Amino acid sequence: MFRIKHCFAAIGLVLLGPALAQTPPASTAAAPDLQQQVIDIKSVLPKFAIPMREVGDRFQNMYYAAQGGNWALASYMSKYMNGAMTPAKVTKPAEYKTWASFYSGAWQPVEKAINAKDIKAFD
Repeated sequence: MFRIKHCFAAIGLVLLGPALAQTPPASTAAAPDLQQQVIDIKSVLPKFAIPMREVGDRFQNMYYAAQGGNWALASYMSKYMNGAMTPAKVTKPAEYKTWASFYSGAWQPVEKAINAKDIKAFD
């Protein structure tokens, strides 16, 4: 068993040695590459349709949870319904402002009804 551990350690050093010995690139050389990485990441973030579909799913779950008296789940779904829109802050900032305005304004009576566990106000 002792020999096997040493054998694996030696193989690991042989494989990782060159990678560990490399120096990181200079920050000036990395800047364009970093900018391209940011562009690439932004390009794969969901724009608005996918987050809105998730909002719809969470809204439906929130509604049925409240109807069933599961206020903890309703609160969780409301919170994460808002969180589902986070990618839109980056990909669609103008549309996100509309969402943020809705959630912090018109949606607040629903939040209050959930926190108060008041099904009449919720409906």
